[in-house]
Amino acid sequence: MNCCLLFSLCHSKILDILHCYAIVNYIQERFSSNNLKIPMNRKKKIYLQYAVIFALIIVLGIINFIIKTPYIWRSSIPAYEYKTISPEEFREMMNSNSDLIIVDTRIKEDFQKGYIKGAINLPYTNFKNMEKSLKENRDKEIILYSEDGDRSKKICDFLSNLGFSNIMNLNTGINGWVESGGEVVQ
Repeated sequence: MNCCLLFSLCHSKILDILHCYAIVNYIQERFSSNNLKIPMNRKKKIYLQYAVIFALIIVLGIINFIIKTPYIWRSSIPAYEYKTISPEEFREMMNSNSDLIIVDTRIKEDFQKGYIKGAINLPYTNFKNMEKSLKENRDKEIILYSEDGDRSKKICDFLSNLGFSNIMNLNTGINGWVESGGEVVQ
């Protein structure tokens, strides 16, 4: 796919250069056809053409950069930060918040071996499905956990960049949850 994109970009730039060349030739013919004969030797003509082409390439490059700048740079969506919580804080949140969404990011086989009560399994292997499933709950408190908390950190970072505002990571993952005396459903 990148090769096709590169080819189309090069093709469009070549066409732009040819258009610039045609414009320069038109301007020169226009002035030379009038009584305003501008003496121009071949060397000056070539330098003028290259200068116009260079200036247009710079302008087109700037326009291309502005148009193709990633949406997130120019958007009004704020970049959110996720919060890391300990198993004790997680336990308190489970007791006080009934709208809490708990996401187990491990693969299905690990999820079936044991998971935190109330957790849904959205494996790390399918980000699109995870984002689609959580989209309607974008503003609710969502806690993610993995085996040891490392993989869920990366997923929290990914989701926070997509505009999820209340993402939290269980610091030590399900291993730390079990070590702190947390309940696991099997």
